[in-house]
Amino acid sequence: MTNSLPPWIRFALLALYYLFVILALFLIYSSGSFKTPEFIYQGF
Repeated sequence: MTNSLPPWIRFALLALYYLFVILALFLIYSSGSFKTPEFIYQGF
């Protein structure tokens, strides 16, 4: 990515990228398709 873009556009694109990643992770973890493993020390 070149530095020809104005700083506020680069900041906006970076903010949108991070918001998209956080939203995607939230959707993955909030849906029932992804199950967390059992607590590893539960048997002890």
